[in-house]
Amino acid sequence: MSGQNEMYDYHREMTDAVSQISGDEEEWVWVMNEEHRRRYRYFLEHVMGTYPDDSENFGIGIMTGEPSNGEPFELVRRHWLGFDEDEEA
Repeated sequence: MSGQNEMYDYHREMTDAVSQISGDEEEWVWVMNEEHRRRYRYFLEHVMGTYPDDSENFGIGIMTGEPSNGEPFELVRRHWLGFDEDEEA
């Protein structure tokens, strides 16, 4: 974020990130901490004028966590989570 008073453009940044993935959207997950999920909801409602749903973006689920790259979000493959949803416990 360039300045404290500037609104982070989640739409532009997430569009850029999703344009660089390969494979199905189900293979990916957005990681955001609670503060950035709150800011993302605000951005959706007050900047984009849409319902502030932070459960997914571009068909990719959003989970709460700390992005390892120091950015407001990180887009990672689901295998990073340490499980395969098709495997039984």
